[in-house]
Amino acid sequence: MDKIKKFGEFCNIHHNKVNETEIKRNTMSPINVGELKMLDDQEEIEKCLPIVWDMLEKSYENIGGLQSYRDYNDFKKKRHQIMVVKDFNNDDLLACATFRRIEGSLKMTVIGCNQENNGKLALQQIIQHTISELELHYWTEVSGAIEHYFKKHNGYPMPNTMASKILQAPEDQITLSKKDLVHYDRPIGPDKEIFTKMIFGIKSEEIFQEAMDAVENYYDFMNEVNKMVNESKETKYSIKQAIYIIENLYRMHEEDGINELTTNWNDALRESMKALKSVKEKTQTIEDYIQYGEYLLSDMQVLTLNVIQ
Repeated sequence: MDKIKKFGEFCNIHHNKVNETEIKRNTMSPINVGELKMLDDQEEIEKCLPIVWDMLEKSYENIGGLQSYRDYNDFKKKRHQIMVVKDFNNDDLLACATFRRIEGSLKMTVIGCNQENNGKLALQQIIQHTISELELHYWTEVSGAIEHYFKKHNGYPMPNTMASKILQAPEDQITLSKKDLVHYDRPIGPDKEIFTKMIFGIKSEEIFQEAMDAVENYYDFMNEVNKMVNESKETKYSIKQAIYIIENLYRMHEEDGINELTTNWNDALRESMKALKSVKEKTQTIEDYIQYGEYLLSDMQVLTLNVIQ
C-alpha cells in the first residue's frame, strides 16, 4: 500500500501545476506530445541509462527518493525494459518508465519526467498507454497477414514476455523476437513447425467479430461458395464446391501466409473434407484434395477469442 500511495502522490505532484482544463481535455482523448517507444536494444538502453537515472532521481526527490534502487550502480545492474517519450522536434527525453519481467509479464517499476508541462503530459501519455494494454481481458494469437486486421480494429499488441503465461506454454518453447517486443516464435502442430506469432488484446467480442468479418470480406471466396450452394439448393457441399474451398484456403496459406482459420473457414473446410471422404469411388484428384485438406487442418489454427486468466 505504501508504494501505491507514493505513486499516487507522485502523479499528483506532477499534475498540480498543469492547467486544469488541459488535464481534463487530455484525459478524455489520447495524449501524444512525443514519440513513445519501448527500448529493446541493450546498447541503446545502456546509452540512455544515465539520463533516465537522472530524470528518475529528480522526479522522486520530493517524495522520499527512489525506493526501488540503492544507487545508480544498483539501478544499472538490474535488467530493465525502458519506455521513453521523446520530443518530436529535438529528440529530448520528456518522460520515461522502467519495466521488469515478473511472472511472465511486464511490470512498471518507476516512472519519471522532466519538470516542464510537456514532460508531465508525456508522463500521462505513458500511463495512458500502459492502462490501455493492462485493462484488456480478451486475447487472440495471430500471425502474418491477419495481424493487419487486428491492428486496424483496435487490437492492442501484448508484450511478448507475456506469451508464455497467456498461452500456458513452457518458456523454453517461446523464442522472443529480437526485432520488437511483440513477436515470438513457437512450435505448432504435429510436426512442431515453427511459426512467428503475436498476441492481441481485444476489448470485446464485437471488435473481435469485426476483425473476423474484415478478413473474410477481403478473402471473399466464401461469397462465391454461398452463391453456388444457394443455386444448387443443396444443404451439403458438392465435390466442386469442396474442391473450390480447399483450393482457395491452400492458396491463401501457401502464397499469402495465412496461418489462421476464421470460424466460417474452419466449418467450410471440415464440411468439404466430409463431402470428399464420402465419395465411394475416389479419383486421384479427390484423394489429392483430401490430403491438402488434412494438411490445412493440421497446419492452420482456428482464430479464437480467449480470456486472460
